[in-house]
Amino acid sequence: MKRLLPFLAAALVLLVRCNSVTSLSTPGSLVVTVTDNGGTLQVSWGAVTSATGYNIYYDGHTSKDTSVTGTQISISDPHTKIDITATNGSTESGKATVDATPVLTSSVTAYFTSNTTYHTNGIGFAGDGSCIAIDLSQQTNWSSVNFVLEDTVKVSGSTVPGFWSPDMYATHYNDQDNGIGASTGTDFNALSIDPAPGSYQTRQAITQNGVYPLWISTSSSGWSANDHFAKAYITQYNTDGTVQFEVAYQKNISGLRWLVTQ
Repeated sequence: MKRLLPFLAAALVLLVRCNSVTSLSTPGSLVVTVTDNGGTLQVSWGAVTSATGYNIYYDGHTSKDTSVTGTQISISDPHTKIDITATNGSTESGKATVDATPVLTSSVTAYFTSNTTYHTNGIGFAGDGSCIAIDLSQQTNWSSVNFVLEDTVKVSGSTVPGFWSPDMYATHYNDQDNGIGASTGTDFNALSIDPAPGSYQTRQAITQNGVYPLWISTSSSGWSANDHFAKAYITQYNTDGTVQFEVAYQKNISGLRWLVTQ
């Protein structure tokens, strides 16, 4: 029996070595789905061989925020980034990342329509997600107009100086049916998620230091996973019709209302 002990010990060591995991593949085949009218993000991924669970990290944290044993997670609290790793004991894979960081434009200047010197009375979003002022005197640019800074057209006998949807005119700039929410206060960073559709208007008066949710809609029938959301903070509102604002735009994930900027 004593002669067998060394052989049994060696076999046990070999068995442990065979069952140990020294590396894991990074989760792949990520699928991102937006639900809850843009308020919830569902992320799924392909199962990793030998993984017993998955760690989830939010906003670049180095310590895990939660863990799951399945290959899907549903997130309703807004974040800028979701990292997913596969785990087995002390072994952990590299991170698969879902980026929900909005594109920040620190300053853009546009003018109300009453300003006859400058015709940059519209705003839109470039391919990189930055907010740009658009010259409404140039007809070729009309298709990219998301909002008009209107202060000359009367509604029920008075003007509504603020953001207008481009389809709110007898002759539309384009057929986009976009929405503007009421001011959420004066703290740009405090608005981490836009309101759900249902509280937006096609025109909204604006004031200096107000923060306004923006909904760029792809249809007139309500929220769509192809829509985009943004927020604008009015930093200057001058009597000559000049308006300056800071804007955050959720470019990376269509339909998502998350706008975390701090």
